[in-house]
Amino acid sequence: MSIFDSLKKSESYKKLEEKKKIFSKKAKKIKKQYDDNYRENVNNEIKSFLLKGKKNLDNANDKINIALALANERKEKIRKIKEDRLRQKEIKKEKNKFSNLSFPKKIKRLALYFLLFVFLGGAIEFSINQGIYYLEQNLQELNRKRLARLEWEHTKRKAIESVFNWVEDKVLMFEAKKIIKNELNDPGSAKFKDMNHVKINGEEYITGKVNAKNVFGGYGEFEDFSIKVDKNK
Repeated sequence: MSIFDSLKKSESYKKLEEKKKIFSKKAKKIKKQYDDNYRENVNNEIKSFLLKGKKNLDNANDKINIALALANERKEKIRKIKEDRLRQKEIKKEKNKFSNLSFPKKIKRLALYFLLFVFLGGAIEFSINQGIYYLEQNLQELNRKRLARLEWEHTKRKAIESVFNWVEDKVLMFEAKKIIKNELNDPGSAKFKDMNHVKINGEEYITGKVNAKNVFGGYGEFEDFSIKVDKNK
């Protein structure tokens, strides 16, 4: 047996091996904790870096948008200034063109403008007159239709009134005949003629002539009668 083998079997060697295993476990545990903390720190640093980068990118985009808006606004102002200058140049050109004309040409130009103005005024007046004419025609047509409708309603009302009056006259004459017959000796032989419904001083009467057999059984002459109408009865 060698010295190394005897050393392995000794108690001190065994304790040393056990301490070595315990130390190895602790070392692995510490290394694992260190690795975990290191990864977490690295991840946090990466996240913070990305957030800062995104924030800086957003700020840069905002600045770019503001710069673009200012550039567009300036471009629009320049375009309007150019348009105003071109318009002023055109107006000045027209003025110069008219002022450079000779006197006869100016007269012709003014006469042409006057004729054009008169023509446009005549066309506008003609259009207005035509509109007024058509409006009057439509109004006349509407009035004609309205008058025709009123006339028809008046005729219809008159016809209805005449029918009612005729019926009323027949009823009143029938009642008058009954009254006259009650006063005769022979009511069944009564004959009537020339019966009318008249109005005198706001009062209404049924007038006519009647003839009936007398006590000797013969007819005499027709006699006039008049009965006052009392509609309240």
